[in-house]
Amino acid sequence: RPRLGLGLTLEELAKVAGDDPILAAELARRTAPPAPPEPPPAAVPTAELLAKLPGRHDLIMIAARRLSEETGDFKVASLRTFEKMAEAVATRSVPPEVLIGCWRQGVGPKSEHKGKVLVAAWKRSVAEAPPRC
Repeated sequence: RPRLGLGLTLEELAKVAGDDPILAAELARRTAPPAPPEPPPAAVPTAELLAKLPGRHDLIMIAARRLSEETGDFKVASLRTFEKMAEAVATRSVPPEVLIGCWRQGVGPKSEHKGKVLVAAWKRSVAEAPPRC
């Protein structure tokens, strides 16, 4: 059969893999079943969603909207602030635990203005946290 790209077919790879751990790992990777799809972000609890943020730029706006919904703060300026918070975690400049802690303070039973409490806790935490490289 004609080859479209470089490399070995699965049959050829199985023949030459032998005791080579790299080729055996490649064969296992190619023949493994696909990973199960991750649940939709709407079905994931907020703390878990925020913990998934590092390196996941596709979740920034989803997390920002979730923070907006849970705090009941739908102002454009607040949404942009929530977006910047999520972006800071997604780019790994702030650990996700900081945002999770601030979110817990903001949605806690004692906070009357949830959005303001969340933003104030974020500013305080980011000012105290050492910068990450």
